[in-house]
Amino acid sequence: MCKSAAAIYQVRPKSSLFCLPALASEEVKLWMSTVFPSQLAALGAAGGDPVDLEQIQASALQQALEQMRHLSSLQTQQLEAQATQLAHLNDKLDC
Repeated sequence: MCKSAAAIYQVRPKSSLFCLPALASEEVKLWMSTVFPSQLAALGAAGGDPVDLEQIQASALQQALEQMRHLSSLQTQQLEAQATQLAHLNDKLDC
């Protein structure tokens, strides 16, 4: 709750929400205006650049898709081979 309120405080510090007893304290307002922004900035810096993260995710997804295509191709080949074997066995049993 407090971090959500702190995020709101960054945008609308004069909101009537901050008249509530839990948020009206000067200590809480001080924390919301000083400590929270620096913690938020540190988290953002630790998280890396969003563009870099998107590129990493796209690369991982591309690799996963390529692996799925390869496995699908192998399964198709195996199924075709088994279908051929079944057709030969069926032909032998019909004789």
